[in-house]
Amino acid sequence: MKTLRMFGDPQTGQLSVEFLGLLILALLAYFGHLLARYGLFTDKFLDRGTYICEYKGELIDGKAADSRKDFGFLFYFTHKEESKCVDAMKSKGIAKYANDEWVRPNARVVKEIIDDEPYLFLKSIQNLKEGEEIRYDYNDSSAPWRKQVIQQSLFNTYKMTNCLMD
Repeated sequence: MKTLRMFGDPQTGQLSVEFLGLLILALLAYFGHLLARYGLFTDKFLDRGTYICEYKGELIDGKAADSRKDFGFLFYFTHKEESKCVDAMKSKGIAKYANDEWVRPNARVVKEIIDDEPYLFLKSIQNLKEGEEIRYDYNDSSAPWRKQVIQQSLFNTYKMTNCLMD
């Protein structure tokens, strides 16, 4: 009979520290947004497709934004086949407070052209209840919080697949 040593001691029923760590990591990755109370929240019910707010900031080209990568609220996009970015670091706009959600986002950034200039807006992709956190996919797989979750998950998956015993 095969058992996973990582889950714990079958005699005592105690779970292993490694398994508890993996479980906590998985729960935080999946439900972490419920614990994080810093962010952007609705103050009323919003229908799917509602424009929530503008992502305001300094419009710069993509290369200039690369030098600010560690110091700003940056959103990269393409306009007229050129890499552009809105740096919201010094902006008083509220969209920069929306947190990253790459599993189940409830909003997305849309580009609208007004008088030949690009503007970015957060738009709901589902109905949002009053008090619900607004979260969208940053589309940045290099984000440190994403790397940490992915690396830890891969490490623990490797450990689990290599700890089978007869």
